[in-house]
Amino acid sequence: MSIQKKFFMALIGFVTIFSILRISITWLETKEIVQKVIEEKTTSIIEEITSTLDVTDEIMGERVQSSLTLLKKLKTMSCIQNKRIKLS
Repeated sequence: MSIQKKFFMALIGFVTIFSILRISITWLETKEIVQKVIEEKTTSIIEEITSTLDVTDEIMGERVQSSLTLLKKLKTMSCIQNKRIKLS
């Protein structure tokens, strides 16, 4: 094998190894960046959903309280009307 072929084989080997290393490093860096973005988005979405559920819980709680108060008033009014009917 001539010196020129040995040099080209060595150069091709070096370029191949360097390319594989660079691709691996780039892949790992990209993987880390993507994982960070996913974690940030997940946290953001969880906070948004939690906030929405808290608001929904408050609204439903107020509606239940309002309905219970109304039912108590209606029950009281119903009892008063029943007493009036019995007295008549």
